Amino acid sequence: MPVYSNLFSYIKGYNMGNKTSYQAFYDYSLALFSIITILFQKQAALAYLLLIVLLIVGISKKKVKFTFNFTTFLFVLFYGFYVFYALYTNHVTDALRYFENKLTFLVLPLFFFFLPKEKMAFKWTIRGFLIAVCLLALQSLVFSFSNYFKTHEIGSFVSTRFSYQHHPSYASVFYTFALLISWNQRKKNAENYSLYWLIPFSILLLFAILACMSLAGLLFLLIFFFAVFIYFLATKIGREKTVLFTIISPVLFYVMVMIIPPLKSQWDDAKNFTITFVNDPSTFLKDPANAEKGSAVRLIMWTISTQVLIEHPLGVGTANVDDYLYAKLTKLKQYKLAKKYYNPHNQYLQSGIEIGVFGLAVLLLLLFKAANLAWKQRNYLLLFVVLNLAFNMLFESMLQRQSGIIFYTFWMCVLVVFGAHFTSTKKEQIA
Repeated sequence: MPVYSNLFSYIKGYNMGNKTSYQAFYDYSLALFSIITILFQKQAALAYLLLIVLLIVGISKKKVKFTFNFTTFLFVLFYGFYVFYALYTNHVTDALRYFENKLTFLVLPLFFFFLPKEKMAFKWTIRGFLIAVCLLALQSLVFSFSNYFKTHEIGSFVSTRFSYQHHPSYASVFYTFALLISWNQRKKNAENYSLYWLIPFSILLLFAILACMSLAGLLFLLIFFFAVFIYFLATKIGREKTVLFTIISPVLFYVMVMIIPPLKSQWDDAKNFTITFVNDPSTFLKDPANAEKGSAVRLIMWTISTQVLIEHPLGVGTANVDDYLYAKLTKLKQYKLAKKYYNPHNQYLQSGIEIGVFGLAVLLLLLFKAANLAWKQRNYLLLFVVLNLAFNMLFESMLQRQSGIIFYTFWMCVLVVFGAHFTSTKKEQIA
């Protein structure tokens, strides 16, 4: 493969006379980073070792320069709050594991403070990500077919029985972003983005997104497509007709949900649990039957997490969240749910409880700064990543697992840093 041959030739010292060789080395390294962290997550340390080698080469050959970026520095500050609040931890071992899991918040922003002096194209950075996501989907399909031939259950193709490598919520994000970035490359007339492979690739991704059965992921995808379509309509048919379509589209969405059985089931559960909760919150929270139902569990965890945050606005300490949620659940006599040690299923609540409202403020400032930058630069890839993270954090603690931490930090750093570092017109994308 050209990725490996060019990378190794650079490391061995060939092509040193070519001023763009470090840029190629940089591009291939970021591509391999995505491949390793998506397909071989347990070997993520190798991906970071690759970046260290890349940085050492760049500094030694004077191919990079230090450029501070405040937006990505907020990741470092966010990590610093977890370090500080570890002083109050009741679980030293768990706190140390947090440091390791969230080390990406420190390492990647620091790495991206050292930028190549020459302009980057990121051709293989994007291709590497797309290759990794494609292989991930194919692995999932093979795994599902293998289970299906053994069990003859159609459920072999949905949720965790399909996405066994990553939690479905995270895998859904990978597939959705791959769909967007591949067509963005096509729109820019990038090399080798032919419809002959792009159409079947998109069909594979759409199937994978549906198979993951992440309600938040599906809802965000629909909202995103809807927003793009509305923008398209506004430029083609005028404002009045677009407003009319916008008004009737929720009805169309509701009809679609009602005719797709898995979505209808999740929708009905969420609606019924919400109505029951609003009518009698106290009874709902104490009902042990709700400990077995996904949507009901989320309502319970959100409620008690909000209570903990209100009682401890300055935070309870790194790795101490489980203790406080367990105490709340046992007080409600939700013993079965308490023993599962679920997180709040909401990153805003998770961070607020753990590192306080000031730590949460850093996270919110990071989202705002990145979104504002994306809007000013018309960097729609960055805007997508930021909005996707902000939306998914309402339903999952997206920055608690390596899958989410690495993906969001990596792509936000790439899109923020290089969008700010290289000059471009407002209509240009950086990748």
